[in-house]
Amino acid sequence: MAAQPVAKASLRMSVASVRVNALWTLAGNTGYMACQWLILALLARHFHVEAVGRYALSLAFTAPIFLLCALQLRSLQATDTKAEFTFAQYAFVRCLSLIAAVAAVACASAFSGWERQMGVIILAVTTVKCTESLSDICHGALHRVGNMRRIAISLIMRGIASTGSFAAVAFATNSLTLSILTMALAQSLMVIFVDVPAARAVGAGVQNGQPSGPFALRPTVSAIVRLAAPLGVIAALLSVSANLPRYFLQAYRGEAEVGVFAAVAYVTVAGNIVVSAVVQSAAPRFARLWHDNAVHELRSMIYRLTFAVCALGFVACLLGIAFGRDLLRLAYGPIYAKGSYTLSVLLAASAFQFGGTVLGMALTAVRSLKVQLPVHVASVALTTALCFGFIPIWGSAGAAYAIVAVAASMMLVYLFLVESRLRTPHHTI
Repeated sequence: MAAQPVAKASLRMSVASVRVNALWTLAGNTGYMACQWLILALLARHFHVEAVGRYALSLAFTAPIFLLCALQLRSLQATDTKAEFTFAQYAFVRCLSLIAAVAAVACASAFSGWERQMGVIILAVTTVKCTESLSDICHGALHRVGNMRRIAISLIMRGIASTGSFAAVAFATNSLTLSILTMALAQSLMVIFVDVPAARAVGAGVQNGQPSGPFALRPTVSAIVRLAAPLGVIAALLSVSANLPRYFLQAYRGEAEVGVFAAVAYVTVAGNIVVSAVVQSAAPRFARLWHDNAVHELRSMIYRLTFAVCALGFVACLLGIAFGRDLLRLAYGPIYAKGSYTLSVLLAASAFQFGGTVLGMALTAVRSLKVQLPVHVASVALTTALCFGFIPIWGSAGAAYAIVAVAASMMLVYLFLVESRLRTPHHTI
């Protein structure tokens, strides 16, 4: 396969370019997640706490299915240093996976025993997930060439459109379902008029003279799915593990408790924004260093990032202990201030989660994919056991205890896997 001039040039990223891209990613993620937080705050202020719980449960119900079907194609695109597949091929697989995801959500919702109102909200959230998935695959094309600026602009615009449309309909109709559907419509327009043109602008179309029709793309579907399937399963397992506390809280404490927990947990997203920005921007650099057999430099970069993000998490924990109650009262209202202790524990867990994020991306960049699967199966099993033991006794605090124990365990296992991979000579891979 002929080399791609744009891709090769962009993938030779210096440390300075990683920092610039990290700043753009940070700006984009901060803007988008701030808008998502405004939506949650509006929910907490405008609707009752049970509505917040239903929205959180809808996200928890749909997320594992969509992540499984999405196959983490963006990460695969960003680290595809050999240009094994074109954007058209990745996009074709994403479209097929969305059809599968929608069908799976519809079937699961029909047989889950949810009440009708909950089922309608789940289907509304499904439409939002579809638009996010289409945007994500376009961002993958931009990510691969290091164009984080366009991704940041897209995220900020999408966040503003989502928040504005949701708020307008919420105040006008007082309907959660209509508000979510309107948000999905706004995001769809952003995909059509912002994300697709941006992907085309960087040459994400037919590459190397390859045909891009459905029949020409069909042979590549199985190849991409085989490569990405472990990533999809891992993402789904991560989502299940992250959302298990919500499932158990709903079963033992009800939707109101889920609403409070979801609102409190979202505060930790601020740290995730910073870590995600750094990790996403560093991913192509990880892959290039591995491709160039610069193992010593790669190891140094991975461990320095891991230490930095863990330190960030522990600083956030101290701030949560000092100001958590006031922050929750100001953001959501007095009923949510009771979750301040849970917030402190979740912030401690975030330190280990941040470290695991860096190490997990490092494993993906060096194409150590299948080894992650049993780790995450064990993570789900451990989370289930701890939630079953802790939540009936301590409620939201018990959920936080389970999360911090699992996060610490996962980070240690990832650390071992990364070091083992870096010690493996390239000729044996």
